[in-house]
Amino acid sequence: MDICCYGSKPLQWAAFGALVIVLSVLLGVAGFQQGVGLKTRELVIRGAVVNESGYPVPSTPVRIISQRVEEKLQASTPSVLEKKVIETRTDSKGLYEIVALIDPYYNRYLLSFYSENQFDSILYTIPPNEDISSAVFKEGIAEITVNRTLRYNPQWPEIKARIEELGANSDQGRILRLRGMPDKVENFTLKKGENGELWWYYSKGFCYRFLKGRLDKLFSFTPMNPPKEGVKKRAI
Repeated sequence: MDICCYGSKPLQWAAFGALVIVLSVLLGVAGFQQGVGLKTRELVIRGAVVNESGYPVPSTPVRIISQRVEEKLQASTPSVLEKKVIETRTDSKGLYEIVALIDPYYNRYLLSFYSENQFDSILYTIPPNEDISSAVFKEGIAEITVNRTLRYNPQWPEIKARIEELGANSDQGRILRLRGMPDKVENFTLKKGENGELWWYYSKGFCYRFLKGRLDKLFSFTPMNPPKEGVKKRAI
């Protein structure tokens, strides 16, 4: 039975709207329902984390991020409706093992080797998350092995050289190891004739004031982008 009247724009738009709704429902049901038909089960994920030199990296955070995502026709990326996180750390040999309960309610599983305030981002580049959904939902599989090599921060050679020059136990050396190279360095002179430096970390919201190489004051503020003027770094 033909319910559309030719030449009637309202009915044509209504039919188009109905088609969009049907497509959205089909995408939501078929496109992101990898776990449909599977029962909740236990899965072991293990592996090793090493650096570019081949040495194990202990105490690296390893997280399984379970997400319930929904595909939307108008959006370029799916919406995350709900998530949960299981976390562990690598041992002294750089090895890890996570026993996770895989619930088909969550239709995307990510493996992350980064956690804020628990990752040495001064030494290493933050690694991207790895989508392991296809392996998680592969029928009959009970174990997954995922190894990861951490890449050095491109600034690390410069940071390391400055730390060695200033001394690892000096105030400036410790700040460099904690925060990395500053976005900007300013020289100043106090009325007493003392010379000092300000180390600005705009994106991290910190400014350190040094007098004769020793930490004198710490200022904190809302993180921001470096100002357009004076962004050039100078040797410290």
